[in-house]
Parts: sequence; structure tokens; C-alpha cells
Amino acid sequence: MSPWGGAKIAVGLLPVLAALGYGLWALAAADRAPQDGTVVDERAQPRLWALVRALAAAAGTGPPDEIRLTGDANASVGEDVRRFRTHRTMCVGAPLVAAMTAAQLAAVLTHELAHYAHSDTRFAGAVHRSRRSYVRTLDALNRDDLLQRGLHFALDHYGRFVLRASAGLARRQEEAADRAAALAVGSAATVNALWVLGPLDASPAGPFDTHPPTAERIASVAALNARGTVPVPTGPAAGLLDDPDLLFDTVLSEAAPPPYTDALLASAARATGREPSLPVLLDALDQGLLLDLAPDRPGDPVRVRRERARLYVRGGLEPALPDASAEALDAAVADRPDTAPLRALLTTTTGKANTTWHCS
Repeated sequence: MSPWGGAKIAVGLLPVLAALGYGLWALAAADRAPQDGTVVDERAQPRLWALVRALAAAAGTGPPDEIRLTGDANASVGEDVRRFRTHRTMCVGAPLVAAMTAAQLAAVLTHELAHYAHSDTRFAGAVHRSRRSYVRTLDALNRDDLLQRGLHFALDHYGRFVLRASAGLARRQEEAADRAAALAVGSAATVNALWVLGPLDASPAGPFDTHPPTAERIASVAALNARGTVPVPTGPAAGLLDDPDLLFDTVLSEAAPPPYTDALLASAARATGREPSLPVLLDALDQGLLLDLAPDRPGDPVRVRRERARLYVRGGLEPALPDASAEALDAAVADRPDTAPLRALLTTTTGKANTTWHCS
């Protein structure tokens, strides 16, 4: 081959190498992403930690090294190697804690802990990042020349095969985790948790779906008719936390740094078609527009969306009405809102009921 021919091949490979390099960079960058959420200290939250330890033992694994409360309506586990030892992290969404009973949350936590027991987390992060980097790499190939079109064709077909195989493995892992949850806390609690987590979907799983359809999962769990082996406290999941409102507010402030009262007032203005002000915000709550006031996350169940909106609106009202009691704030964002205590506070502190807090 002539030097000129080799040079042309080298030049032709540059876009390909750049595209592949971008994909590898994305894969490495994901590893460097910081953890989200607020660390839940075991000394401050002994009841939650005690339950997690009991559920981990029932699932046949050790507990996480760290629990984080996040702003997502989700729960997850992960592990990474730090100085030649494995560090396990469990993330629990504050909206789930606010929306679920203790038994339902225990089912979700056991499901996640079971991924440790089955070593699913060992490669789950790498698989997830590889799937994402694969898509990014394909997007980076502009297919302007024959070489890039050929590489795109090869990667596309090979990648589909790998994605299909990894999705099938992921579905089997989810089925095993569902079974572990049912055996630990009972089929009834696990079924109820699945109802809260997502809409009932009876359609068959697609070739790239990583979770079985919800209807199929519910049927499988119910068929086990398991009674559970771990004692779980009755009542709401928030009862597992000491001072849950303070912890929720901390998580929320990290997800949407204060002050975000202006954003809340702007949402109320859009929902009502009026000028942004505190009375307009309270009017929106009285009109049942709670869900319209908070940022929406598509795919969240309605119950979780409501709890997320409740936390968001309550957190935005606090700096605007610093003298308001916890009871008054809770009443304003309740399912049947009562804003009278906050309106009375506006009147007594300002001398006029139509005081406005305008957006900047």
C-alpha cells in the first residue's frame, strides 16, 4: 500500500475514532457523577436502618453501607469499589416514603436489596452505562461517508443483539427480586407496592424492556401467596423516620435550591390566569390545583405526583410565611385543602388580606 493510500485510510478513520472516543468518554464520565440525595444517618434514623438490616438478612445479603434519601420517586441500589473494598449505596425516594405505607416501602426496599443478593448490581451500572454510551456513539456517527455508514450498520445490528440479550437478563432479575420481596414482607404488601409504583400494563414485554409488565409481575407475586417473615411496623412509611418533614425539606431544597417561592407563585399564576401573589397561590390550592403547581415528572403514578407536589408546595410556602405553623402548612396542601389559617396569618401580619408577593 502506498503512503498516500495509508494516509487516506487514517484520515477516514478519524471520525470513527472520535465517535468511539466520545462514547468511551461518556461511559467514564458517568462513573465520576456525584451521588444525589441526603445521607440518612443511622444514629438519627434507627428505625429505618433496623428495618433495612432485617430485610437484607431476609433477602440473603448484607445491608448497604449508605442510605440516601433523594427527590426521585424511585428506589435503587448500587455498589462500587473504593480502595479495594465494595461500597454499597441504597437510594430511597422521598416521594415514595411520603406516598407509601411502611409495608409497601419494605417490599420496595427488599426488591432492591435482592439485587445485591443475586449480584445483579455487580455489573448493572456498567451495563446501563454501556447501553447509554452505545446510543450516544451511534448518534455521533453522522454517516456522511461509506466508512461511517458501514460502522453504523455493524454497531446498530450488533448493539440490538446485545440490548435484547441484556434486557432478557434484566427481566429475570426483576422477577427474582419480586419473589424475594414477597417472601420477606408478603404477597399483599408487594402487590400493593407495585400498584403504587406504576400503571397497570397488560401488554407483553418488548424485546428491549428491562422490566416485565406490571400486570404480569402482580400476577406472579399474588400466585406465591406468601405471608412474609419480617415484622414491619403498621402505618405510613414516614413513620419510620424521626422528624420526616425536616428530612423531606432538606431533600427538596437540594433538588430545587431555595428560594423557589417565585417559581411556585409563577405556577399559580399560570394555573389561574392571574397575577402571581400569595393569595392567588392559596386560591389555586383551594381550587384543587395542587398538581399544577409543582414540576411534573412524566411516568410517576398520580399518588406519587401528589405527594411530590405536596412536599414542593409546602417547601415553597415556608419561606414566604415563616410564622406559619406546621399544622397550617399541612392543612393548605391536604387532599381537602384548608387555607384559612394561612390567610388569617397574612391578614394579621400585614394588616391587609390582599398582600402580594410578586415574582422577581
